[in-house]
Amino acid sequence: MPSRGRSAARGMPWSGTGRAVTVLVCPLDGVNGADGGLGANAVWRALRRREGLRARIVPGSPTANLTRDGGLVALLARTQHVGRTWLTDSGADALIWGQRAGNMLRLSVISSDPRRAAEEPLGLHPWSTIQVPMPITETAAEILHAMVLIAVTPSRELASRTRRHRRRALRHAMARAETRMLGGRARSGVIVEGYRVALGLVQRAHGLLTRDPVRLARAVRLMETGLNGLTKSWPTDLLALARLDWADTVLALPDDPGADAGFAAALADARLDTVVAACRAGAARLSPIALPDAYAAAHVSLARALWRKAGRDGDADGFDAALSALTAAAWVWTRDGDPERRRILLTAMGAILRDRVIHASGGDASIRAVLEMIAPDEDIVLRAWAQAALGVTLIWSKTGAADPGADAMAALGEAVATFESLGMTDAAGLARTQMDGAADAWAHRVAAADSTGRIVAFQRRRA
Repeated sequence: MPSRGRSAARGMPWSGTGRAVTVLVCPLDGVNGADGGLGANAVWRALRRREGLRARIVPGSPTANLTRDGGLVALLARTQHVGRTWLTDSGADALIWGQRAGNMLRLSVISSDPRRAAEEPLGLHPWSTIQVPMPITETAAEILHAMVLIAVTPSRELASRTRRHRRRALRHAMARAETRMLGGRARSGVIVEGYRVALGLVQRAHGLLTRDPVRLARAVRLMETGLNGLTKSWPTDLLALARLDWADTVLALPDDPGADAGFAAALADARLDTVVAACRAGAARLSPIALPDAYAAAHVSLARALWRKAGRDGDADGFDAALSALTAAAWVWTRDGDPERRRILLTAMGAILRDRVIHASGGDASIRAVLEMIAPDEDIVLRAWAQAALGVTLIWSKTGAADPGADAMAALGEAVATFESLGMTDAAGLARTQMDGAADAWAHRVAAADSTGRIVAFQRRRA
């Protein structure tokens, strides 16, 4: 970690009793002093007197001496790894890094807490970007201020008083940025489109904190308008990953059409196909080695989109694809390495498998992959749902085992026994109903194919 730096000690102190957020600002474009420090100084001046922030310039860059051959993902991976090490060593809360092209800056915020949890799409991704001009306008400064607060708020480890102060500061920064944007005080063209994308991230965070579907719907529309306007000016990889941020925002909308926020559910439903495509494109650009958390989180987002779409369409193949996406994430968030996220994934898998039991058609590969990944002693309920889904699927399978009827009944029988032993009467009833229906369906298939007595043998096996 660089040991030198200039602190904004004379800047505005944190109002109240909460601790100020310390922000490190490093030279831009990945090379120390590449622009003479002009970009870093501009960012420092824009933030040094913001509410709740204490900005400090550091002399080095996380990506110094890194070649560009690895592309955007390699650049982001290096920034995350080195940047978080610096934050840990310095005790700071966030680091601002970016690239400069002429008078345009693309800035990202790295948090010391990698909180990109599977169940809470609140924090920023490594690629979440704000594009600002030089000199930095007041509108850009307000949005950047809010993005820093997103990166550090909320955290379950924070004292409740500090958390309240940070949320209040986020609300104030967002309100000021919205006033400037909507009041027409922002520049035009690609600059405004970049502002829209970043402000959408801010509105998403605030909407999740306040559980406000109206705010989330505004964030969706802001981000999609901005991204559409940046199609010709942003690099392809950055644009694809930014659309993953937009997809997360859509998925944050309520999905209950009968709720008070039915308009938000309709908004999300109309975009589901596009969301699935955006999640696929973004996840395909990530690496489980270079950016494991981001890779896993992107596959969780893909699974959520596929699951929601499959539920709408009643598509068994969609449930299978969602299971495959969660399985990819589970190989990263392992039982020993990240048990909390692992538990969240397994819970989601169980819910998808329950839907899969109801929708019998489809293949068995994704279900077998779940059974292979889950140790017998890790989650017996999940394994039971997987066995039930496998049994129902085998009945309708036209290929596979030599005697799929026997395999299906064995899998369903194991699921029923597990559910009954755990007192899960509803689950046991569903599995038994499917077991009876599967037996009848297979008996008819056997009778149609061979009437020489195999049906009698099968019925005895069923009994």
